Amino acid sequence: MRSYCLYKGNYLDIADMYEVIDGKQINIPEKLEYYRQLSNTHSDLTCPCGCGEVVVLVAGSVRKQHFRLLKQFANSNCEYQEESELSVKSKIVLKCWLSKNLPEIKNEVRYRVAINELSDSKRRYEMTLYTQDYDFGIVYYRLSSNIKTEKVNLQKKYLETKILYIISEENEFNDDQYPEHLMKIQDKQGYCFYLKMGSNMLYEEAQARVCFYMRDYKGYWKSVVVCEGLLNEYEIDCQGLIFYNGKNIIDIVRQKREEYVKTQNYILEKKRLADEEKRKQEEEQRKWIQKQKEKQEAQKKKILREKAEADRKAAEEAALRKEEELKEFLSVYSKLATIYNLLLRLESVKGTFLSDQSNGNIKRYDRELNIKFVHINMDRHMIEVVQDNFNKAYFIILEKNFTRNKILGTGALYTILDFSGTKTLDIEQYFTTTYICTYKEKYKALECTQPTIGCQHLINNKCTYKQVCRFQGK
Repeated sequence: MRSYCLYKGNYLDIADMYEVIDGKQINIPEKLEYYRQLSNTHSDLTCPCGCGEVVVLVAGSVRKQHFRLLKQFANSNCEYQEESELSVKSKIVLKCWLSKNLPEIKNEVRYRVAINELSDSKRRYEMTLYTQDYDFGIVYYRLSSNIKTEKVNLQKKYLETKILYIISEENEFNDDQYPEHLMKIQDKQGYCFYLKMGSNMLYEEAQARVCFYMRDYKGYWKSVVVCEGLLNEYEIDCQGLIFYNGKNIIDIVRQKREEYVKTQNYILEKKRLADEEKRKQEEEQRKWIQKQKEKQEAQKKKILREKAEADRKAAEEAALRKEEELKEFLSVYSKLATIYNLLLRLESVKGTFLSDQSNGNIKRYDRELNIKFVHINMDRHMIEVVQDNFNKAYFIILEKNFTRNKILGTGALYTILDFSGTKTLDIEQYFTTTYICTYKEKYKALECTQPTIGCQHLINNKCTYKQVCRFQGK
């Protein structure tokens, strides 16, 4: 769509055909008739790009009025960039808003005013709308990507003009990221002014929202709404200041900023207190768990101590019972008791031992047993000798009609001392005569009662032989 055309070197804009009455966008009959007369000449109105092509007015509907080429596609050299319907309607609405607030200049508003027309700058960056009477202009951005730092800086540097930057509402950012383009506007005027328009909207339907961007307590960039409502509810005074419901927008923004900062600080403090409370609870929980663990550990140790004490007592009682049983056993079987007590005193014993073979034969072995432990097997009526190499040999004692059973495995060393058919005799003398014995105690040399010249163990008639004397048999 074409919203404007050239007439005798000046721009004629569709927006000049409207005024605002009671908040509604209304055609100005005189302007409409004037544009029609010029259009009907088919020569006075031309394309604004400078190609010279004639344009005519299309004004059948208040929502669709625009200029178009008289002969469509007749001039292939036309460089005019068609405007979107939304862009055209937005400029019309802004013109109506400006003329409604400053009615005395409603027919004197200029469009697309370049900076170099108002200052010494050579750049042609334009203002969308400009009124010389109030030195006030509006710069409208359909797309935020068109907001150039250079353009904004030049407009502020070279112009005394009060400028209101307005952006199409669809460009409002709220994705937590830094809104780079929009911040250029906010840095200049303190806020962002958004125009919310649909392609079929009239002035009375247009809405506006004022926001500013600020970080929240998390560090995200948020769009904070200052005020929002119909564009008609916003006012412009003769100084170019913007008001909403009678309040200066700058004052409202300042108040909202303070409230926002206070709210974020409150949230931050609340979060800090919550985090602190959470840490306290976690610390208390940790201490409680630690205390429970210590209690459990103490209880466990107590149970282990009690068990150990119970086991110790049980072991002592078992050992005592076993000792009593052994005493009773030894009191009954005195000959076995004599051999047992003798073996306890011996360091080694040497003699002939038997071993049952797998073929049923009995084999004899001459062995010296280096005694480490001595045990009594009361059930089997025998003495078990454990050697220092942990091999075992068995002394089976037969007495009081106690007969030997087949109780040892093949290859085990044993000897049988049968006292069942004999009267009481010197058992120890019998054993030490049958076996060569070495005592554990330090041997005390005794004077030999029957010294023999052939005995090599005699020193000054004192015997130094620890074992049974082979000459005396004791």
